[in-house]
Amino acid sequence: MQPTISLLRPLLCGLFFAALGGLPAPAAAQSTSSAPNATAAQTSSLWEPAAAPVAARGPVAGAPARWFRLDTTQLAARLALAPAETQPAAPVVLELPHPDGTLHRYAFRQAPVMAPALAARYPRIRTFAGRALDEPAATVRLEWTPTGLHAQLLAADGSISSISGDEAAAAPALYQSRAQAPVVFDCQALLPPGTPPQRPGDTPPAPPAPYGGQLRTLRLAVATTSEFVNKLGGGTVAGTMAEVVKLVNSLNGVYERELALRLQLVANNDKLIFASAATDLFGTSTSPTALLGANAGIVNDLIGAANYDLGHVLGYNSGGYSGVAYVGVVCSASPGPSGKGGGASTASSARYLNEVTLHEIGHQLGSSHTFNGDKGNCSGGNRGANLAYEPGAGNTIMSYDSRCDPDNVGPGIRYFHAASLSAIVPKLTCGVTAANNGNRPPAVQVPAGTFVIPKGTPFALTGAGSDPDNDQLSYSWEQLDLGDASGLAGAATDPSAPPLFRSFTPVGNPTRTFPQLSAVLANATTAEGEFLPLVARPLNFRLTVRDNRGGVAGANLALRVADAGPFRVTAPAAALAAAPGSAYTVAWDVLGTNQEPVNCKSVRILFSSDGGLTFPTVLAAEVPNNGTASVRLPGQPTTQGRIRVEAVDNVFFALSPATITLRGTPVTLPVTLAGFTAEARGAAARLHWRTATELGNAGFAVEVSTDGTAFRRRAWVPGRGQAATYDFDDDQLPTYGAPLVYYRLRQLDSDSTASLSEVRAVAVPAGSATWQLWPNPTREGRVTVAGLPPGQPVQLLDLTGRLLLTTTTPPAGPLLLALPTPLRPGLYLVRSGGQSRRLVVE
Repeated sequence: MQPTISLLRPLLCGLFFAALGGLPAPAAAQSTSSAPNATAAQTSSLWEPAAAPVAARGPVAGAPARWFRLDTTQLAARLALAPAETQPAAPVVLELPHPDGTLHRYAFRQAPVMAPALAARYPRIRTFAGRALDEPAATVRLEWTPTGLHAQLLAADGSISSISGDEAAAAPALYQSRAQAPVVFDCQALLPPGTPPQRPGDTPPAPPAPYGGQLRTLRLAVATTSEFVNKLGGGTVAGTMAEVVKLVNSLNGVYERELALRLQLVANNDKLIFASAATDLFGTSTSPTALLGANAGIVNDLIGAANYDLGHVLGYNSGGYSGVAYVGVVCSASPGPSGKGGGASTASSARYLNEVTLHEIGHQLGSSHTFNGDKGNCSGGNRGANLAYEPGAGNTIMSYDSRCDPDNVGPGIRYFHAASLSAIVPKLTCGVTAANNGNRPPAVQVPAGTFVIPKGTPFALTGAGSDPDNDQLSYSWEQLDLGDASGLAGAATDPSAPPLFRSFTPVGNPTRTFPQLSAVLANATTAEGEFLPLVARPLNFRLTVRDNRGGVAGANLALRVADAGPFRVTAPAAALAAAPGSAYTVAWDVLGTNQEPVNCKSVRILFSSDGGLTFPTVLAAEVPNNGTASVRLPGQPTTQGRIRVEAVDNVFFALSPATITLRGTPVTLPVTLAGFTAEARGAAARLHWRTATELGNAGFAVEVSTDGTAFRRRAWVPGRGQAATYDFDDDQLPTYGAPLVYYRLRQLDSDSTASLSEVRAVAVPAGSATWQLWPNPTREGRVTVAGLPPGQPVQLLDLTGRLLLTTTTPPAGPLLLALPTPLRPGLYLVRSGGQSRRLVVE
């Protein structure tokens, strides 16, 4: 009977949900073959393009919506098959329309928003979480309620869109997919009584320890006024509960990704939905401040102060959107208005209510405002002096994006600034945590030490991340400098060292250029919300890595701006036309960058053939930073050439100011390195490179370093005499005793001329450490023994078992084992702790 039941299951589920939702039952169930990770009957589309209904309502600002007709019967049947998030069953795959009219596949599981007892009373309100199959960093939150389907889509590029029905109900099966424009709202952040005044810290906040292996659930109590019920909730408790559930599900889409945090409505939350003005305990209050003042007492009386972790009230605001909240009151034991119930949001439309509530609950979780501007709404005394790390209005969740003209820095982006994460995570001390949510947090590394750079000079910061679950990682570099409240004008020369660089949506590249590359290519020192410093000052940054499943890790990096510089290319100073393979003398302004405190002794010269987007061609791997160097231009013609002169062992660089054209017959150069990458593959590092030409190439020395400056040979790879692709696996990656290992190639011609490649960094995967030897083979009379604990005995033996040397590992760092002399070439054993490693002496 099992096959028959499997075939009938979609039909039965469809009939069940049709009865619940008043939808027509499906005529028949069709059998289709299942994909390996998808349930059956999922190949045909639920959506059909349609014209917008005449009576359609909704926002008119922003991009126009795309309209679709939804097969609601089929959707109900499919959603009935979605497994619980804790079940091992395959997720249900559904297509959803994007605002550009295309359909994209998402894998869905149930995502509970209501406590079980509350969910049992409202079985027609269901919530789901989905992840894009073709773009794993893209997620969606979907609700299926008596009013139909609603979904919020968070794309990997940070854009937000929503799917909602015809608000006029003229065509119940018509849905619009629309890009969501940012909404401007008023906010007031309050400090609980007795809180010390907010002051800038002396040092940037430390990143929280990597998190995301556990999902924390907070009990959320949401109250609504009778005006909210009648204006935005359809006039009923059930309709308002559906709106509240939509709101909380969309909030969880952000909080779970950013904080590994879930909000779940308390079991008797419907007691807080006041459908009648006669019984509304909030009375006629409409202002957020008045609602906040009453909320804690009402929630404590109806729910019980011990039965929730966070409280919030929703009201109706005919004039737009506004909110108010106390900072850091989550999990508070205070029963008053400034306790854990201290938050309020009001809105004129449920469509954008989540924008306001996301921000206000962010205050309750622990973050004050992050903007540093002093114009427009930023001048209203709401600046959080301890977290004002964003220039101008800022643009992350806790900023005042688009509200501080003329100091706006771009549209809002839906993630928390690194400083907000540092403020929020320590406050999350209550609620329930799952022992294991099936995810492990990523790891992040940044270069050690402090870089000193010249003023007015572009720079690029690079880190590395790894993930034990091989999740697709997103990276964001953000500035962590507090100064005086200031506008954007004059920030580059402000002696109080205010923030200069805005935040951008996290991306898959661990490198960020300051300012953004488009500005550097245009020879500008500024871009929207970005300003190169023109005076000596500190610069502090954090690299935050997200696995987009709640796993987050961060690491800080310090820079210092010196009074030297600006460092810039002076030849070519204008557009240049030259023959492929011709000689050219590159010139640049040194301006003290070769002296302390910058102390850049060498530079690398690179060439781009794609207008400056990439610089794969090395013209000079390392030459003195004296202002000139003779190079040979690439042998292939191009009309989009640019030259980059960058510091060796530092992060600053300069580009030639105009296009270089190489016109004429292509020239074959001795060796042209066309690409070089390095990445972790399990417990090894995979190096991959290719050459476009090879004439007289003896081979490549693979060199390794633990600090990015002192390199030593790891291996030798012979050249092949023609254009070729090379791979080298370094299985000693975990033994180097550093979280970040650096590689470069030293290419040797047959006449012993050497050229160096760019340096590539590899993050050592967490938990992969084991003790090993390097270099191995060795010809240097010594070998490093890495990965052993301090004070561990180490012995050197020959193959007969004769003991040649005994020593112990140092208190810190690897052991540099000096080999006895004379020592014949051959095979030896290094023994420690009952384990042996073979050592080849050449």
